[in-house]
Amino acid sequence: MAFGLAILIGVPAGVVAALKHNTWMDYSAIFYSTIGWAIPIFIVGPVLILAFSLRLKWFPTSRWEGPEYWVLPTITLGTALSAYFARLTRGSMLETLQQDFVRTAQAKGLPYRTVVMKHVLRNSLIPVVTQAGPLLGFVITGSFLTEWIFSIPGLGRTYISSVSNRDYSVVMGLAVLLSSVIILANLVVDIIYGILDPRIRYE
Repeated sequence: MAFGLAILIGVPAGVVAALKHNTWMDYSAIFYSTIGWAIPIFIVGPVLILAFSLRLKWFPTSRWEGPEYWVLPTITLGTALSAYFARLTRGSMLETLQQDFVRTAQAKGLPYRTVVMKHVLRNSLIPVVTQAGPLLGFVITGSFLTEWIFSIPGLGRTYISSVSNRDYSVVMGLAVLLSSVIILANLVVDIIYGILDPRIRYE
């Protein structure tokens, strides 16, 4: 859910920032991406608990027992990822907008919306997809702090506990599982390459 939240927030924010370059929208996206990536999880989590659990009492402080329990951990883990995706998408979009094929498409009379959606966005998403595979593995393996802050019995917390307790069978089992997830994510990334760029599919 944190990875999905990062995609839903980060990619549109990066697209808007690139299309509205040097406007308040662009500056807002840059500010969010800088702050979101800079603030560590062990600060974001307690601040969210203090604001939305203890003060406003909108969400529970811990555990993983229902939809209302999922909100704060998802935001905590997804904030930095969405900030990274926003910055990556913005940079890629700005670079693609300067390419010759974009000017050629505009010179042929294609509507700006068509140029952006069918040409600029598809080519700009290739670096984003490239980073999405390894980042998915990071979300799964690097969620230890989020699980610890919200008392979630997740894979990251189990992995660290197994290492501390020298439970080697669990460590090896989780290593195989997480490796399989990363391999599968990279396979999906390769498939998406062919969808985004027909030249890769033809080769």
